[in-house]
Formats: sequence, C-alpha cells, structure tokens
Amino acid sequence: MINFALSAADCAILDGVAAEARAGEKYARYFDEHEEEVLPKSFPEAAEFRPIQQRLRERSRADTPMLVLQVLMRIEREAHCAVPLRQLPTALGNAALDAAGTDAQKARWGHLMLAMSITDPVGPVSSASRAVVHPEPEPTSRTRSPARTSSSTSIAATVRGWEFVWP
Repeated sequence: MINFALSAADCAILDGVAAEARAGEKYARYFDEHEEEVLPKSFPEAAEFRPIQQRLRERSRADTPMLVLQVLMRIEREAHCAVPLRQLPTALGNAALDAAGTDAQKARWGHLMLAMSITDPVGPVSSASRAVVHPEPEPTSRTRSPARTSSSTSIAATVRGWEFVWP
C-alpha cells in the first residue's frame, strides 16, 4: 500500500514550489500572449529559491514516494498558472547519462543539456537493417535490426558501450 502522508521535508519542498510558482505568476499572461518568444534561462526572482534538484537530493528514503511528490509539485505549479522561474539544465539524455554513463562520460557531457531520440526505420525493415551513427569524427555507434520476421520487430543499438533495445 502506498503511504500518502507527507514528511516534514516534503512539506517544506511543496511550500517552496508553491512560493516559486506564485513568484512566476506575473509572467504567465505575458508569455501566454507572446507564445513565439523563448523563455529566458532564468528570471531575476529565481535567485530567491534553491534549485528544485538540490532540494530533492536532500530527501531520504523515508520521505513521501517520489511519484506522489511529483504529482503534488505539478498541482502546486498549475494552481498558479506559473511560468517556471528557471529552465531545468537537463533533458531526457541526461537521465540516460546519469543511469548508464561512465565517470568519464559524465565529466565530458554532464554539464550539457542532452537530447535523446528514438528513430523508426522508414520503409521495409530489411532496407534499414544497418545504420551507422557518427556522433564524433570516428564512428562510435552501430545499430542493427534483426531479420524481417513476424517475431522480430526490435532494434538494438550499442552507443559508446551502452546498449539500447527498442521493442
């Protein structure tokens, strides 16, 4: 059974998220009317709040389950129709790097916002049975798909020692 009781630490995180959302409310109308503009990396008010990643790293295993906390954080932000005061410096590729990257890879790319994509072959699978990706001057990646049969629809890729499998 999931415990929905909030720890004191998580209550403090939610209070901070709500305060940050209230501070970002004033930008909501402007960016609603100027959707074509890109949000700045941070607004001046962001300096008043510690980044959420820092606050979340201080949580213990005894705190509220992360999924519950994330839902409540989303509710706090949406309740104020707020524009985030700072853009997160990470993306989906950073999660892969954190989960499977070596220390050398984390040192080399960890300071960047990393993108990740999943590609699907166009046309018959047999025509896309081999592909080479060149993320650096020399080839470091390869992708293969199994022979075309009704039971083999996955693609496996090895990228710098990481293996990704798409069912």
